[in-house]
Formats: sequence, C-alpha cells, structure tokens
Amino acid sequence: TVGMSYQQIEQLLTCPICLDRYQRPKVLPCQHTFCLEPCLERLASNTTKQLKCPECRAVHRIPEGGIQCFPNNRTILSFLEIPLEQISEVATRDFLPCQTCGSKEELFNCSHCQKSICNQCKHLHLEQLRMDLKRMIIRLRRAVLKISCTKETLDQKSASLRQNSVAVRSEISRSIEQCISRLREREKVLLSEVESIVQAQENMEIELASIFSQFDGVENRLDNKAASISEVIELLNRCKQLKEETKKLGKIEEEPCLLIRFSAHEESIHFDISKFGSVVWTTESVAQQPITNMSRNSDSQPTRLRPTTLGSRSPTIPIEMTDIERPVPNFHMTGCSLLNNYKQKGHTKCKFGGKGSDLGHFTWPRGVAVTPGGHVVVADSSNHRIQVFDMGGHFLRTFGCYGNGDGVAVNRLGYIIVADRYNHRIQIYNQEGHFIRKFGCEGSGNGQLSYPWGVAVDTLGFIYVCDKDNHRIQVFTLDGYFVRAFGCLGKGDGQLEHPYYIAVSSHNKVVVSDSGNHRVQVFDKYGQCVRKFGSEGSELGQFKYPRGLAVDHAGNIIVADSGNNRIQIFQEDGRLL
Repeated sequence: TVGMSYQQIEQLLTCPICLDRYQRPKVLPCQHTFCLEPCLERLASNTTKQLKCPECRAVHRIPEGGIQCFPNNRTILSFLEIPLEQISEVATRDFLPCQTCGSKEELFNCSHCQKSICNQCKHLHLEQLRMDLKRMIIRLRRAVLKISCTKETLDQKSASLRQNSVAVRSEISRSIEQCISRLREREKVLLSEVESIVQAQENMEIELASIFSQFDGVENRLDNKAASISEVIELLNRCKQLKEETKKLGKIEEEPCLLIRFSAHEESIHFDISKFGSVVWTTESVAQQPITNMSRNSDSQPTRLRPTTLGSRSPTIPIEMTDIERPVPNFHMTGCSLLNNYKQKGHTKCKFGGKGSDLGHFTWPRGVAVTPGGHVVVADSSNHRIQVFDMGGHFLRTFGCYGNGDGVAVNRLGYIIVADRYNHRIQIYNQEGHFIRKFGCEGSGNGQLSYPWGVAVDTLGFIYVCDKDNHRIQVFTLDGYFVRAFGCLGKGDGQLEHPYYIAVSSHNKVVVSDSGNHRVQVFDKYGQCVRKFGSEGSELGQFKYPRGLAVDHAGNIIVADSGNNRIQIFQEDGRLL
C-alpha cells in the first residue's frame, strides 16, 4: 500500500545510530550508511585509523583525508532532496483511512504526532492535545517548585561553604605560621651551638694568655734571691702544673685545622613539606570536627577534590591542594609587550649546580624539563642519572644508573620520560623516580632506536623521540606502542640530519633542531613539514649546530644555538624575535 511505502521511505531516511534523518550520509565499504556528523566521527579511532561498522562489525581503514572521504550515498541524498511536505502529501491522500475513525474522507496530517485524521476527528484530536498540554504544564510547575527548593538549598550550602573557606584559610595560615615558628626555634638552637663552639675557641685563647702571664710571674719571683725555701717549693709545683697544661695545648697544635660545617638535611625536609597538608571534601560538621581535618592528613579517607572534566578523552586526576600560592604567569600579552618582555631577558635569575659527581653537581647535563608540581628535572648525562630540584635549585632526589640519559620530558600526569641514549631505549619513571616501563632496542626498524636524544610529549600524551642516528622522528604511546615515524637523511623539506632535540607546542606543532643542517624544522603531528628556518652562519637568525629548544605558551620558539654560544628566540612563523 501507499501507507507502507511512506513508512519504508522514512525508515530508509533514518540513520540506525542516531535514529534521526540522515545528515551528510556516507556509505562504508560494507554498503551500510551512517551520518558523517556526529555518528561516524564518534566511531572513528584517531589512534588506529580504523572504523568498525556497528551493523556488521566489519573493520574498515579510514582514508588518508579522514572519514569525510568516504563516498556519499547518492540514493539517500536524492530522497533527502524531496521536500518533506511532498512526502506528507503522498501519505495523506484518500487512499489512506483516518487513523482515528477509519473513514476515507479528506485527511489532514497532524504536525504534532504525524497521524492522518479526517475533518470530523480533527477537533477531538485537538482537544486531546490540549489536555495533554495541560497535564504537561502541571508537571512542569511541580518541577519548577523542586528546582526552586534545590536552588535555595544550593544558596545555603554556598553561603556555608564561603564561611567555612574563611576558617580553612585561617587554619592553613596558622599551621604554616606554627611550622615557621618551629623553624625559627630550631634556628636559635643551631646558632647557639655555633656560638658555643666559637666561645670554646675564645676560652682556649684566654687560657693560653693566662699561662703566658703565669710564666712571667714565676720568672720574676725566681729572680728574687730573698725567696724562702717554701716559696721556691711552691714555684716548683706551679711550674709542674704549667708544664702539664702546656702539654695539653701542644696536642691542639698537632690536630688538623677544624672548621664548622652545617648539614641542612634538605632532602628530607623538602619531602615533608611537599606532603604537608591537604584540602579535601568532608561531610562532617565544621562545628563538630573543626577545620584541622581539612588542613592536615588524617587517618580517615575523605573524598579528594576532583576537577570538573568536559568529555571523556582525558582521565580525571585527583588534585591535592598542598601548594601555597604560586604566581600564575600572564600569557595575555600583546605582541609589543611580549617583545619587550623577551628583550629584558638574559639576566640570570637563578643558577645551581657545579661540575662534579656529588649530589646537586653535574657532568654534561643535557635534557631539562619541569614537572606539573614545579620541580626541575635534569638529565645529568655523564653521571648516568636524573636529578630533581625545586624551583630554588635545592636538590630533592636522584635516580638512574649507567646509560647516559640525554633527553628528558614530563607529561601532564607527571611521568618522567628519559631517552637512554647508549642503551637505545626510552625509560619511564613516576614522579618519585620509581621505574615504570621501558621500550625500544637498537636498530633501524619501526620502534627501534639508534642513539635517541631529545624527547617531548604532546597534549594527547604521545611521546616524540629524536632517533638521532636514524635521522628521523618516531612517535609512541605512553605504553611504548609505535605510532608513526617521519623524516630521513637529507637536506630537503622534511628531511633531517642528526636531529638532537624536539619540542611540541600547545597546538601540537612539532619543532625539531635539525642540527646537521643548521636549521629548525616545524612539522604537524602527522609529520608533514610546515616550515623551516635558519641556515649555517653566525648572523642573527643563523645557526651552528642548534641543539636544545623549547616552545612557550605564546608559540615562540627558543633555540640553543650551540656553535654560536647563544640563545635565539623566534616567533611561531620563524621570524626572529
């Protein structure tokens, strides 16, 4: 019948995923059709570049140009071009009976429920719709009342939370002041010990001066020929005492020169400071369980604060609010103010370390990275270790063994990724320096490495590795699975010669120091060369074996011009800043 034909047409024009009329229908190789947006976009995997058909479960490879390169279903498109009113007219001809009374009089198509009804049933149908609408209004009014009550409750909780936050801030300040007060007391004790040592030295000097004075007195009394025997015997005993005292002082001269040394034990105290306090949600009343539970770690395990996340691409990371206020850099600058800001750079703000193998010293430090917590991670290459410092340059911890870690990067989860150059592999550690996993081996195949140097991480968590002696860049997942490689030996666009270091911008632009070609190349995340700049020389904008580089939040590229012993800063388009 014509009625069945209309239903079949509607079924034909309905996407089986979103159950709505097709939007830009695309046909897969298995001949099943789906909407381009948002149905196929949600099914596509950016990692594997594959798509699984939800109808027959067949797996298809996504074209190079993306899912939009799947062919259009021209049959569906031709039906979609037919106006909806024309299809409705076909369904409302006299051949169809009224869906209410069954008569075949002139029918009308209800725009609300799509029913075909006659003129006599039209008024009854409208009355039914009015009754349904009234019932819906009643339910909406009830819902509005509930929302109003909920808003009042939220307002009360917000006011209570604001009052509670003031008390918590006061408690945090009080706890910090107590710690500072204890440190001041400890300072007094240590200074007192130093003063006692210095005072003991001064007392020894006074004692030595007293002995010299007594020697002079004995000599003067011996010169007195009228002295009695008892006086002479007394002088003899006194000389014996002075002789014993001089023996003691003579031993001091034989001892090596002693100096006072202060041992701060900073590693333990910095660790304790980083673990001091946490801010958590609690359901207990502030009056019953005051603020201390919200400012210190306790035996109970309340739910930790979690950031609100949009979508499901990134994992939700628990945040312990333990840091005291840290200034947030202002990235909202005009081009002029940013230029002036970089012109003011070049003055040393902080330096630490020195040549050597002691803790806090370096031998050929190469890679440098900063953790989300603000710690500085240094690849101490020829000491075969990684060292971690705070922003003030105070040593925190070290880890690693033989292998010459050269490049180092930190992802947003805090994992430390190290290029283990002489072992031809990548190693991953957690923030405390505990080994997590390793991947890679010596070779030139996909996933194999030959003296890897620089490493970097993009916003999606992919790891980019400078495979130096293979003259290429390789991309891996955090689990160590090979994703892609790009670059080869040469001087053309996209070709590399001994790439040393790499950085990834916030827009996932991959910046590589093409050291052997004395230039910097910029790629997109798929390995296509976007631009290059620089040439061999010592003029501004030229390089001699560029090595380390970084990209700031404004997209500016900072390059360590190794052979010219300088830092050069470029705008995102390669122009010298």
